[in-house]
Amino acid sequence: MLPPIRARVEDARRISPDVIHLTLSPERRISDWKPGQFLMLSALGVGEIPVGFASYGKKEFDVSVRSVGGVSTFLFGAKRGDHVGVRGPFGNGFDVGALAGRDIVLVTGGCGIPPFRSFIHYLRLHRKEFGKVFLIYGARSPADLLFQAEFPDWEQFMHVLTTIDKPAEGWTGCVGFAHTRLADVRIDKPAEAAAILCGPPMMYKPAVAALLAMGLPAERILLSFERRMRCGVGVCQHCAIDEKYPCTDGPVFSYKAVLEEMPDAL
Repeated sequence: MLPPIRARVEDARRISPDVIHLTLSPERRISDWKPGQFLMLSALGVGEIPVGFASYGKKEFDVSVRSVGGVSTFLFGAKRGDHVGVRGPFGNGFDVGALAGRDIVLVTGGCGIPPFRSFIHYLRLHRKEFGKVFLIYGARSPADLLFQAEFPDWEQFMHVLTTIDKPAEGWTGCVGFAHTRLADVRIDKPAEAAAILCGPPMMYKPAVAALLAMGLPAERILLSFERRMRCGVGVCQHCAIDEKYPCTDGPVFSYKAVLEEMPDAL
């Protein structure tokens, strides 16, 4: 098992009432990571949690942490100059080579967007390699939409479609769960397109059903199961779903593989 690398917190910003965004500088460069991969983030004497990379392409990297448990609540109080431990990268990530040349639909909800931010950074650097790209992002309220300040920049090279669960004062955008915004997606050849889902499990079934109805094939609807991981290397078996370990076999699986090999995943 890889030992943690010490990393300094270079920046700490609260980007929602319960999410902190950290820029970390490791004492030595970690291996290059792909969008969709994850790392294990630790606080000395407190514990360790899995988090997705929220940036791409530099020695420093970003992660976003929602305050929901002991470790994440501790990290929610991190500030510039603190130190944490990092292990990784782990997992298969998004196969950007297989996505090249295709229209892509990204569907996320809640705190599932950080791994997509890594892909968006990659997309900016390699924009000519992809077709149309749509980001559908749903959140509980306007305050829970992460990275809102970056949306205008993202809209220069992709379509950003947001929604919130319930009406809110001052909100003039769409209201409804993330999958309802798939009705606003226009792609020319759905059978050749691809989709990636990353977010709360309850989002997956209706989103997959809508994507299949649009004509996307099951093998190119990708689901990220970045949850319940503890060791990152398939030893603890805590993340096991049927015969698969998301930490080593995933966390990204096609819907076709889920149907055939992981029926208990959804």
